[in-house]
Amino acid sequence: MKAEANNIKDFQNKMLTWFEKNGRDFPWRKTTDPYKIMIAEFLLQKTHVRKVEEIYQEIINHYPDIRSLSNANQKNLERIIKPLGFLNRAERLINASKKIVKDFDGNIPNDFDYLLSIKGIGNYIASAILIFAFEERRVIVDTNVIKILTSEFQIKSEKKRPHTDRTLWHAAQELAPEKNIKEFNWALLDFGASLNK
Repeated sequence: MKAEANNIKDFQNKMLTWFEKNGRDFPWRKTTDPYKIMIAEFLLQKTHVRKVEEIYQEIINHYPDIRSLSNANQKNLERIIKPLGFLNRAERLINASKKIVKDFDGNIPNDFDYLLSIKGIGNYIASAILIFAFEERRVIVDTNVIKILTSEFQIKSEKKRPHTDRTLWHAAQELAPEKNIKEFNWALLDFGASLNK
């Protein structure tokens, strides 16, 4: 990536300009509440983004805060999540909420290592919470971002699960701008998704 350093600023501007014209609109992008962002990120895993909107809103309506979710009936939560599949997300959400209530007094931490200590939260969800709730200067890596790293910077992973490759996460982090970090990450996600079309 160091060889590409002179191009990074141009790339940042390109992504932010593209996002202004083409960015997608989702309810979880209109909040900085770490609880709502955590809910969205759990639901978005391995699921098409447009399927999540209605389910996301229903969960927020039924469980408006972390304490209500920690006391949720698992079967009721599974019923809400059922259209998305992966019903184990219900148990994972409840368990994560219980841990946050017990260990962090119901406050979702703004610390990467503390977030990783919560079962069900890995690098991606932890980074997303820190970016979108706390505006921490990070870049998240998913399939869409990997496509951009490959097409724009010729960076590839040899791993079977590229989204876990630390080399890709480090390369993506070098792209992070000083300002507009939320918009930049949304731009990467949306631009990468547009490359499927």
